[in-house]
Amino acid sequence: MPRTIKAQAIVYTMIDPEKEDYKQVRRMNNVALEADDGQLLPIGSAFASLYPGTQLHSTVLQQQTELNA
Repeated sequence: MPRTIKAQAIVYTMIDPEKEDYKQVRRMNNVALEADDGQLLPIGSAFASLYPGTQLHSTVLQQQTELNA
């Protein structure tokens, strides 16, 4: 069954290894459908660099897909 990607968002999660309860989450909606990993991952690293001691923990790409019967 063919599928069509209609929209996508990306969620970046940053943590501080020295602070167990610290977590920052940044979500970006309306990510270009043609964006690739090489473009998306540096953005997460840039977000993490804004907070001292923080590192990028996870990057999740969420896609809204339409199933075509």
